[in-house]
Order: sequence, then structure tokens, then C-alpha cells
Amino acid sequence: MKIGYFNNTNIRISETFVYDLLKGIFEKHEDIIYFSGEQEQVLIDFNIKSKNVGFNHENAFLNLLQKISLKLPSFKSIYHTRKVKSINRKLTLAKAQLVNVAYVDYATNGILLMDFFKKHEIPFIVHVHGHDITSKMRDPYYKKQFQELTSSCAYFVVASHAMKRLLILNGCPDDKIKVIRLGVDSESITPMSWEEKFKNHTAIVSLGRLTPKKNPIASLYAFKLVNNEIPESTYTIIGEGELKPQLIKKIKELNLENKVQLLGALPRHEAFKALQNKSVFIQHSVTALTGDQEGFAISLAEAQMFKIPVVSTIHNGITENVINNKTGFLVQEYDYEAMAQKIILLLKNKTMCQKFGEAGRQHILSLCNTDNRVNSILNLLLELNKKQISKQ
Repeated sequence: MKIGYFNNTNIRISETFVYDLLKGIFEKHEDIIYFSGEQEQVLIDFNIKSKNVGFNHENAFLNLLQKISLKLPSFKSIYHTRKVKSINRKLTLAKAQLVNVAYVDYATNGILLMDFFKKHEIPFIVHVHGHDITSKMRDPYYKKQFQELTSSCAYFVVASHAMKRLLILNGCPDDKIKVIRLGVDSESITPMSWEEKFKNHTAIVSLGRLTPKKNPIASLYAFKLVNNEIPESTYTIIGEGELKPQLIKKIKELNLENKVQLLGALPRHEAFKALQNKSVFIQHSVTALTGDQEGFAISLAEAQMFKIPVVSTIHNGITENVINNKTGFLVQEYDYEAMAQKIILLLKNKTMCQKFGEAGRQHILSLCNTDNRVNSILNLLLELNKKQISKQ
């Protein structure tokens, strides 16, 4: 069985769940073609050495789809139709028979590729991550295309039951949806001892892109209230994004220049180093004005693996990621005052911090097993391949 893995964009530094799945599939399966734009770099990053792993250099799948996403604000354009036909022609030239089954990241890509897969009788799975089932659904044409995708796609993979409900409400059959949690590599995460951590028990941290759905401005306002109550508290923000200029401006307005540190986007090992000695992890996820929502919020799971209590919001899959009053606290979206109260409670109560931290690591160890994720997805692909063989 030769697997085609399709990903349309350069993998963001924060999308560790994509890297981990690629690494796991590369290590467990012999025949793979990775249709994307990072080719050998993925092998270099993870020191993956396998002569059986192939890459599609010729049809530049990444670049073609990236051009579409950059030039098309809406799926309604005739240009879109022409580009899809162009992609299909070039993929056909790349010999479709090289791929027996396909795994596709994001429903947006699934829609662009479904006619090609159907034409060449390639069964495929689509992993839905967030915007592709939230903000994108506001486009009537995209929503219509999504309905076609639910008929063409063999399975949809989601990381939470919240995402599963969204799929069902948008017309996807229940039996086509598989809840497979994102993985967190426990071997790469060693929590700091409580004795060391409590030497500086006023450090707060966030890790994630600075985007509207993560609402770093609300987190900053929460920290301002915390700092008013606990002046020695500090806040470290790891990540880049469109809201960074606004965030910098607001830090100055709130006179927090000496209290807030912006580290930018960091490779995972550096981000983990900055994360591990912090006392509380915060992320004020909301439904953005565009409708965009989080899927599972992997950084919250990584923080819990470091035994760091999380304060976040009641938002999509986060309620399955963080257990309210057990591994952290969840507040209503946009209620930064309630968020501040919960942060203060944790900073003033080391016993609670330790209790929540220990429970958080155990919760994520059982919930987010990388090996289980890889095996579950490979088993689905094997199932599709067997069904396809039986038809022939």
C-alpha cells in the first residue's frame, strides 16, 4: 500500500501535531509519498532515515494550492475552477496509480482534491482541524462543496468530540467521523521538580499564534489584573501572528513593558525550555468575529504534560483538553476578569497548583498518545486499501 499524504501549506512551527504524525507514519510504513513543499526538510528535522519514503517534487502541490489560497478570498471565483482543473491535470501527469490511499490535512484541501481522487478511485481520509469547519462554513459556496466532500470522503478525523458535533451539524454522517486525539510526545517532556518550580511561583506563560481566536489581548488584560494584585508576577508570551503589533501597543498602554516578555515563535525544544519553569499557562481562546475556532489547542496539552495548571476558556475541544477544577480552570469567553481571578488563586495556592499539575500530566498521558494516534490512522488507511482491493 502506497500512502499519499497531502498538506497544502508550509507546516507552521506551532503545528507540532502535523510533524509528529508525519514522523510516526514515516517510521511505521514503507511506502509513502508526501505531497507538500518541505520535502527533505521534514527528514532533516526529525533525523528520519528511510529509503522507502518518497516525495513529490514535480507537481509542486504545495505551491499550487498556496497560490490559490493567497489569490482567492472566496471559493466562488472562476479562477478557482480553472486552478483546480490545472492541479488535476498535473496530478494526473504525476501518475495517480502511485498512490493507493490518501490522507489529507484540512477539509479545504479535501475539497480541492476530491474530484481527482474520485476520478482515479483513490479512497481518502480528511483531517479537520478548525477553521475548515468553522469560519470557512460562512462561505455558501464552500459549504456546498463541503456537502459534496462528505459524500466523497471515506472518513473524517477530528481531535475532539466538539469537532465531531460540528461535522454532524454540517451534514457529515456519524459513522464517517473518527475521534483520534492529537499526540503529545511524553519522551520529550520532562517536568521540572516542584521544589525548583516553586522558587519562582509567579511566572505565567502563553504559547501559540497571536491570532484573534487565541485572543492574546484578553490574556494580557487578565495579566494586568493579576499584576495589580501580585506585583512580582511576570508574563512570557511565545508566538508570532497578526495581532503582535496591537499586543505590543497594548503592553505599553498598560505599562507592562517590564513585566511582559515577547519571545516570538520558537522551535519546539526552545519553546519547551521557556515553558517548563512557569507556574500557570493561560490562553483566552474565543470564537473570532470571522467564526474561526480552535480545534483542540495542542499547546494546552503540552503545558499539562509539564505539570503546569492551565487557565483557559469554555471553547470547542478545550473542554476535553483541560478538566475544569481538576487540571486547571475554564472561564467564559471574553471574561478576562474571571480568568485573572483563577490565575491569582493558583499563584497564591501552591498546593492547588501541584494537585492540578499532577492531574494534568496523567490526564494528557492517557488522552494524547502519539503512538496510538499514528496506529489508529494507519489502521484506517489499511482498511480503505483492503476495501479497494476487494472491489477489483
